[in-house]
Amino acid sequence: MDKRKIIIETAVRLFAEKGYASLTVDDIAKASGMTKPSFYKYFPGKEDLLLEAMTMFIEELEDKVNHLYRRTDISKRDRMIELIVIFLENIFNHRTYTLLFVVPILPVFQNKKIQRATAAIERKLFIWITESIVDLYGEQVEESALDFAFIACSILLSYTMMIDPRLSHDHCYKLAVYVEHMVGVLVEGLQKNGPNVPLLFDPPSWLMECPEDISPISKSRQLLRSFRNMELAVQHDSSLTEREKEDYLEAILKMKTETSDAPGKSIVFKALLCYLEQLDLLREECAQIKAIIES
Repeated sequence: MDKRKIIIETAVRLFAEKGYASLTVDDIAKASGMTKPSFYKYFPGKEDLLLEAMTMFIEELEDKVNHLYRRTDISKRDRMIELIVIFLENIFNHRTYTLLFVVPILPVFQNKKIQRATAAIERKLFIWITESIVDLYGEQVEESALDFAFIACSILLSYTMMIDPRLSHDHCYKLAVYVEHMVGVLVEGLQKNGPNVPLLFDPPSWLMECPEDISPISKSRQLLRSFRNMELAVQHDSSLTEREKEDYLEAILKMKTETSDAPGKSIVFKALLCYLEQLDLLREECAQIKAIIES
């Protein structure tokens, strides 16, 4: 394993066990099987180590969310529940992050880079939960979805602060089902009261305006929309024979499967894309799919 990664993983474990403030570079170096001078060959200090740990952490988190939203064998409701489970197991069980999130008065929080990294994690979580709500309940809740996400995340944070962030998988799942149910109650209330419900975050919100890579949830919705547009285009094109329609629809279906496994990376996916974009009526959607995959 890469030496930097060994140091990061060791430090994250020690942050959780001893706390950031009481942990020394000597402790990290010794637990990583090296001397203090050797540690400084890899990191200038403890804050730089924490920053890289947070960067690696959010990359791993994004990989899990991406994998979740590539799955085609799960309902939108279950997908939202699984997203919240990931939220709990990978955020609130991560003691270093929880410490920063709950106690931002720590001296380390004076570091601007760590402030930005922490804010980026929080923002991603709010956006993922917001978009999962829109994914489940439709565009009619889009204006209120950020408010609902704020309430959902507040429940999660408050619960883990009062109980213990080291929750079992079953406990995380039970809490995720509860939060998803509460979001459903909020949506039902919105449908009954309509425009009389005030918004906490008036759209467009600063949270949604910040420049950011396309989220895995948005990417999944856009891909599904493009695939559906392609299927409809093929089905309604009178110039194609029935056999040609079957072939194109089968190719689109196979492309869906490929995107759920390793989007855009497999030779099969690239071959299917080349095949489909030969048809004029599919060329624009193929270009859109390519742009989504590469974003």
